[in-house]
Amino acid sequence: MILLRVLDKANLPNADEALRVRVENAQRVSGEIDKNWGDRSVMDPTTHNLLSYAGVRCRVLGTYYVSNVSAEGESVFQLSFGSDLSNYYPNRGLKVFKPRGKVLKAIVNYRGSYADEETSSYTVRIGDVRYASTHRPFQQIDGVPVSITPLDLLGQKTALFGMTRTGKSNTTKIILKSIFALR
Repeated sequence: MILLRVLDKANLPNADEALRVRVENAQRVSGEIDKNWGDRSVMDPTTHNLLSYAGVRCRVLGTYYVSNVSAEGESVFQLSFGSDLSNYYPNRGLKVFKPRGKVLKAIVNYRGSYADEETSSYTVRIGDVRYASTHRPFQQIDGVPVSITPLDLLGQKTALFGMTRTGKSNTTKIILKSIFALR
């Protein structure tokens, strides 16, 4: 389940047409006390159905998912809270794929054509990929190691981003320690 906060209305593609139909119906029933523009008797069922849809702009507050909490060798399932989404399903036939396993490892540890044997031997493992704040071992994305080459950081502009309590300070300490060890 996705927990959303509704922020505002969002226009649907037919918003202009819907407004025109509402105004025409309001004009048609103006002066009638017992009817308003939205009554079923004022418009045909198809139009009434089309006008019943609305769009909202939302912010994702979190997700709820079922997790397996093993207790004494017995599978126990419980509802858990996660603070983000791990999948995105766009419209119009577009597809977004989440890389896993070896493909994910190749992406996060990509060095490019500039890397030679000397610099690639100085890689330092700084942690594992964590797709989301929600721990989802059933998606097979845990335990993908991330390594950096400290030499790449020397003389370069570098930034480290992450949510609160995700290890940014600790990662900075590991990077500085590995650069110091290279001297």
